[in-house]
Amino acid sequence: MIASISYLVSEDERKRVVCEGGKFTLKKKASRYGAGRGVKTFTAKSFVEFVKDRDPYITLNGGTKMRVYRGGYSGDVVIETICIVEAHDERFSTKTKEETQPIIPDYPDYGW
Repeated sequence: MIASISYLVSEDERKRVVCEGGKFTLKKKASRYGAGRGVKTFTAKSFVEFVKDRDPYITLNGGTKMRVYRGGYSGDVVIETICIVEAHDERFSTKTKEETQPIIPDYPDYGW
């Protein structure tokens, strides 16, 4: 599965966010006065969408790096990478099998 996701911070610097329990956490920088400090947690797919204009890469547990968008252009997705991202989220999903099943209402039998 995904070990980390990295993205461009500036032209020559990348930031890496490590996967912890299937989630990716970003810490907000505090302003000069201490306001705005906090933490935001993402699934792999939502994090990739959050940083889509910053040329994200995923790093798998084996060390393989994969680009999410071809050429860094957010309109051209690499299908293999997106499939891995979705499989990662599905594996760490907290929904039970019953929650994902469609709801079929019970209709009374009037015997007409």
